[in-house]
Amino acid sequence: MTHAGYRITGHSFLSLTIIYASIIVNAYIEFIYRLHRIGVSPLCPSLLDKYYAIRIPILCNILYFVLALFLAQMGVAMAQQCNTSGRMPTIFLPHGGGPMPILGAPSHKSLIKYLTGISKSVPKPTAILAVTAHWEADRVMVSTAEKPTMLYDYYGFPSEAYELQYQAPGSPTLAQRALSLLEAAGIPAAADSKRGFDHGTFVPLMLAFPDATTPVVQMSLHKSMDPRLHLSVGAALAPLRDEGVLIVSSGMSFHNMGVFHTNGFGMGPSPRKYKPSEDFDSWLQQTVTGSVGAQRSELLAAWTESPGARECHPREEHLIPLMVAAGAAGEDAGRTDYSDWFIGTKVSGFMFGG
Repeated sequence: MTHAGYRITGHSFLSLTIIYASIIVNAYIEFIYRLHRIGVSPLCPSLLDKYYAIRIPILCNILYFVLALFLAQMGVAMAQQCNTSGRMPTIFLPHGGGPMPILGAPSHKSLIKYLTGISKSVPKPTAILAVTAHWEADRVMVSTAEKPTMLYDYYGFPSEAYELQYQAPGSPTLAQRALSLLEAAGIPAAADSKRGFDHGTFVPLMLAFPDATTPVVQMSLHKSMDPRLHLSVGAALAPLRDEGVLIVSSGMSFHNMGVFHTNGFGMGPSPRKYKPSEDFDSWLQQTVTGSVGAQRSELLAAWTESPGARECHPREEHLIPLMVAAGAAGEDAGRTDYSDWFIGTKVSGFMFGG
């Protein structure tokens, strides 16, 4: 139930009903008592006198209690509404290796814990725009499917990895809104009604939003991997944050498969510590958290000049989603939301505006 722009909970509705009922009963008793005073009363006079003598303090206390409960419930409802109607943060998260976070791989223990806590750290979104590192095209593609399918874009895993389901609905309305914003910014974009959720989308969201009730629209990278272009994509999509949309950029702050395999990919925590990943992660954290707006964008656009850049990203498709999240953040500060050693490499996740 809604009232004056906010939701009334079941308890507060009951409280309101009790208040109204008490007022009606009190008015009726007042009417009967006044009839009694002029000699016309359908009730026993002695009982009525006794009741009238005690009813005022009792009813007042009851009404004060119920009114306090009602106001408290309304305050909670208003706070919840404010929490869900404010500007949403943007997130860059590491999604791990294939379906391994869902399969509970020991090497992903801390990452799993981080992903499962995301929904508790952000307001409830009206929808999610998922920017995935595993979709590239010659323009920015936006999924318009009402009921997206699953795309198991990995190989060599147990059979259950190919039976995973994430049945969140799509949102053609949000997709068209995103396409309109991109078009208005002069960014080449197009709709795709067939592509399903790839693991860059469904793996982290299965942990972060397991109820799968929030609509999800998936978005690709531009195959140019131009960081400035993707910063502009984020800036163009920034208005969605004021519409309750959570922009989730899914990638990895470190992604060198050769190093992962050398460090025993998927076999558990690695005793190795790959130094270039530590150097790059230090630079990345300082860049994201130590600057905002145009300055942060300029630093991120020049990421290849940072220490360990190409050792950590021989190809940058897993880093580029960060540009979208940062571009959409604008002047909002960024913070390190996750940082740990992951298969012998330093990996971080970030939240902007949260």
